[in-house]
Amino acid sequence: MLSKRFLYFLFCFIAIIRSSLWGQELLVPSLVMPKNSTMQLKNALKATSEVLNLPFLDDFSYRSFVPDSRLWEDRKVYINTHYAIKPISIGVATFDMLDENGMLYEQMGNASYFGADTLTSRPINLSSYRLADSLYLSFFYQAGGYGDFPEAGDSLKVEFFSELSGQWIKVWSVPGLKNDTVAPSFKIALIPINRSSWLDSTFRFRFINIASAFFSGTSTKGMRANGDIWNIDYVYLNKNRSYTDTAFNDITIVEPIGSFLKNYRSIPWRHYQNKFFQAVRDKINLIVYNLSNFSTSVEDKIVIRDVYQQTTDEPIITAIDITGRSYTSFEEDCPILKSDHSDSALFQITAAITTNRYDRKSNDTVISYQFFKNFYAYDDGTAEFGYGLKGNNTAGGWVACRFTSYLQDTLVAVDLFFNRTFNDENLAYFNLWVWDDNNGLPGDSIGGKKECRVQSGSFVRYYLQQPVTLPFTFYVGWQQVDETFLNVGYDRNSPNNQNIFYNIDGSWTPSTLRQRGALMIRPVFGRKSEVGLKYSQFPFAFSCYPNPARDWTRIYFSDPKADLQAKLFLYDLSGRLMFHESVFSGDRVSLQQLPEGVYLMQIRLSDSRIYHVKLIKTR
Repeated sequence: MLSKRFLYFLFCFIAIIRSSLWGQELLVPSLVMPKNSTMQLKNALKATSEVLNLPFLDDFSYRSFVPDSRLWEDRKVYINTHYAIKPISIGVATFDMLDENGMLYEQMGNASYFGADTLTSRPINLSSYRLADSLYLSFFYQAGGYGDFPEAGDSLKVEFFSELSGQWIKVWSVPGLKNDTVAPSFKIALIPINRSSWLDSTFRFRFINIASAFFSGTSTKGMRANGDIWNIDYVYLNKNRSYTDTAFNDITIVEPIGSFLKNYRSIPWRHYQNKFFQAVRDKINLIVYNLSNFSTSVEDKIVIRDVYQQTTDEPIITAIDITGRSYTSFEEDCPILKSDHSDSALFQITAAITTNRYDRKSNDTVISYQFFKNFYAYDDGTAEFGYGLKGNNTAGGWVACRFTSYLQDTLVAVDLFFNRTFNDENLAYFNLWVWDDNNGLPGDSIGGKKECRVQSGSFVRYYLQQPVTLPFTFYVGWQQVDETFLNVGYDRNSPNNQNIFYNIDGSWTPSTLRQRGALMIRPVFGRKSEVGLKYSQFPFAFSCYPNPARDWTRIYFSDPKADLQAKLFLYDLSGRLMFHESVFSGDRVSLQQLPEGVYLMQIRLSDSRIYHVKLIKTR
């Protein structure tokens, strides 16, 4: 008779062999992050001649994805509001394995561990201070967050420098995670400036991400991408501090107000109008954090503005008490949005808090946008990870994402976001499919398009062979042509993986992913006349990022041939031409001379094709 131990090991062995043979769904870190150009980095470094004075404080709450050049020398980290879990204030600095141009560091091909992202302060004048003044640097840090966890051999470290010391000296470090499956909370680090050689006018400090080339042995095409994420927040250097100085006289907004929709980030405006009572969320929340040890009263004001109609609703005002060292949430009934537009709508939501005690204002206000366009979207437009099928025999496998619409309509296209990977290894072919519903699983195929090709780095629109009149519940997805890991964008801020299904061995299986999130796949609705021979097999698309934008935005083309003779025209909503110029993919377009508002960005190609994107210019 076989022993229980033998049967156990036999079962594990069969499970491993089955996984290897039949493949599985998998997430890998995303390679797509907006980084700064080399020219911007050079321009930023020119400003380092000015010396800063104490106090030094940055909580990364500004609306930019690059560090403030008045405080920092380099541009390698990513300022954002979506990689951190429960940050200290709105906005964090994220360290990863990409340089300032958004490319994987070259060093990773030559070493198991290497110095990746850095964040270096500008010189700080400490020449008038003594050791008795008790200078401390503090900051909050988190490993991974919604991104890839750094492994046990990885680390985040801090170094100090001055001309008197003559070298960068490590003063603090923390290792990556061992077997953690949940991102840890933010922790505070306090580092004393305890050497006289650092007390001069050239003192600087820097953070360094020590990362590992974890994918060096990966043979599956399309999997090799970014990783080893650290988030830091609330960097503070000042005198008269100690190891116990961990409270701050500040109340902060932690994250933007999320979608006003119950199940989606965006839907077509006429779908919302048809079933707004089903589509709208019950409550909206504004999360704030009290960094002090004391309770206080806080008031929040939420203002909703119809951007297209240039109208503003009466503000929603609420006051609550918040205890010290705690998170709390302003909870409001979600309002019904109204607009005279019949096709699309855009609302700007401004949330601000006020107190009678706290005076750091940059983290007291946050602006977000509620879009209504011609598609359904679970995602928020950012990919923390990449999704795909990995393993042998995944060729011919399917992935489907379930949608339930509020209005029966015609599907004409599908938008897909593919992450950019190492050496663009995921640029493969796939078949696009649409299915009806079969008792909660994908049923019969009702449309699609064969031989589509991955185009990475932005959303790409793939038009169906024929338009499809959809049932209320339907599925869109793809079929693998080969075993390439397609690396579809996966948004960790939108927990909707209960709507993902995959089929490798002939039967549909609900997603078993541990990390909750949403596939960045969007069904696009329109008229039957929008589909036809006028669309090429690989339709041209362009996008701009950031959008909304304040001072500038960057243009991205899905087809590199468009670089040859593409021209950009920018119009206001009255049709007035603001400017025009020739552009190439990756070019930065200045918006500094434009007033706040909505604009129509038009790209004209040399073959007379014309494409449009709406651009929002903010303050």
